[in-house]
Amino acid sequence: MKLFLGVSQLRLRSLFVVGELLLIATLAFVASQRQLTFVLLIPFGVGMVLTFLRWPAIGLIVAALAGMVVPLYGPSGLNVTMVLIALLLGLWLLDMTARQHQIQLVPSRTVWPLLSFLVVLSSRLTVNS
Repeated sequence: MKLFLGVSQLRLRSLFVVGELLLIATLAFVASQRQLTFVLLIPFGVGMVLTFLRWPAIGLIVAALAGMVVPLYGPSGLNVTMVLIALLLGLWLLDMTARQHQIQLVPSRTVWPLLSFLVVLSSRLTVNS
């Protein structure tokens, strides 16, 4: 049996189960309907993020399909596709900095014009605000 902070895996597993049951019982009395829905969606969201980290191409497919199927627009006018693409971009940057410890772009002739276009657009946006 491996020890984690001086506790065996079997005991740690039972502590997690008891803690989860106590959390569920507490939430049943304290939380509102909206908060309970959010708590139920957290494992689904974590699973999707872990899937997108492992297989990024699935994230692009899900983003395209979700944009066609889910007619949801947020308060700022963002739809599901925009949010998922932003999430995939953030996960890509996180993976490059945290796991690979280097930022390496694809050696292509279109990268530098695209980066300069982004810099011009960002500066234009800050000037107009």
